[in-house]
Amino acid sequence: MAGLAMTSHAVGSLTGPDVAAATGTPTRAVSDQRLVAVGAGANVTGQVGHDPASTGAGIGALTGTDKDGHKSSQAAPPRPAAAAEVNSEQAYLDSAAAVAARAEREAAAPAFDQAMVGLSAAERAAGQGVRAGQALHEDNRLQQDQRSQGQAEEAAGIASEVARLEEEKRLAEEAAAKLAEQARLAEEARLAAEQAAAAAANGTLLEGTLVRVPTLAPVAGASVAAAVAPIVPGRYQIAARFGAVGTWSLYHTGVDLGAPIGTPIRAAAAGIVTAPVAGGWAGTHVIIEHADGSTLYAHMMATTVVPGQSVRAGEVIGFVGMTGRTFGPHLHFEYYPPGTSQVSPYAATDPVVWMARRGIQL
Repeated sequence: MAGLAMTSHAVGSLTGPDVAAATGTPTRAVSDQRLVAVGAGANVTGQVGHDPASTGAGIGALTGTDKDGHKSSQAAPPRPAAAAEVNSEQAYLDSAAAVAARAEREAAAPAFDQAMVGLSAAERAAGQGVRAGQALHEDNRLQQDQRSQGQAEEAAGIASEVARLEEEKRLAEEAAAKLAEQARLAEEARLAAEQAAAAAANGTLLEGTLVRVPTLAPVAGASVAAAVAPIVPGRYQIAARFGAVGTWSLYHTGVDLGAPIGTPIRAAAAGIVTAPVAGGWAGTHVIIEHADGSTLYAHMMATTVVPGQSVRAGEVIGFVGMTGRTFGPHLHFEYYPPGTSQVSPYAATDPVVWMARRGIQL
């Protein structure tokens, strides 16, 4: 109003939304602020306060008296906030933002901690997974080594079993071959003996004939240290004794055991067969070297041993014949003391005495 000077007292102070509505500034308390309003042609002064009637509702008003003495009022115009107020408001907003940020952080902290715990658990699980993988790898390697070792042992066992079976097969084949060979030799010896007997009966047996037959087992009870009669007792007769005088050059150098052609002749004691060196008078003959001398078996139809062969007491070494200088089938048996030779028959001594020392009576 032109020319109007108005002084007004506000009955209170503007707070909260009242100030915000009245001034357009952020909510805060304002009191006893002097306002100077310059109107068109008039000065208006007053105080901004709180009208008791408008407490809590309202908007502060300007009250005053015009020149005629009439009171009038009008809404207080908005005023700009002071710089201090702006700074204070900014500080308040900054503080509120900090509180909100702190609250947000505090609200997010449990989730963050949980995430960290989950991450640690994941890391631990990852570490455990790595260790579990390493342990599994080691277990697989050990199992593979055990399988490889088991396979190697199994292969070795199979190879050993195959070798054993092959060895058994070889031994069985050798045994079968030996049996077959013995059967063959036995058959050959049988045929040869029959032929020799027939030839001797006909007077056509050649001197020095060698007949190979399987080695027969020694007489029961005989051993390397034992001695046996050259012909089984009961199958021979004494035809001439040592020292007898007759058709021989000087005397008889052995003992004659008369027996049919083909009668087996046995080694009197264990020894080694040596080369036959007695000469033509002995015909087909065998010499055996013993530990205490040697023995000679003359006029044999055939022999079953060769020089260098070891024989046992009682082992068959040939058959009775009529080879050499003889007048009938018989065995001429001689004994030579150690250090003597069969080249000279007169180096022999009485074989009956030698056999008697061994417990054998001829």
